Amino acid sequence: MATNRQRAVANRNIRKAQAAWQTMTPRQRALAQPKGQKRQKPGTVGGGVCKAAGNRYRQIPHLSVP
Repeated sequence: MATNRQRAVANRNIRKAQAAWQTMTPRQRALAQPKGQKRQKPGTVGGGVCKAAGNRYRQIPHLSVP
């Protein structure tokens, strides 16, 4: 059984943790998750035509750009 002091400290820690999460941007929240470091940025995955993804658009013959 927890003492009154332990309960008070636990509640304080919960409030601090919630405040920290609420002040983060969505990107910071994603990176703070356990698998957040492996999360890829939007637009870097998939096989669509995207000039930002490097020369991926050259792989499709009918969409090749000179």
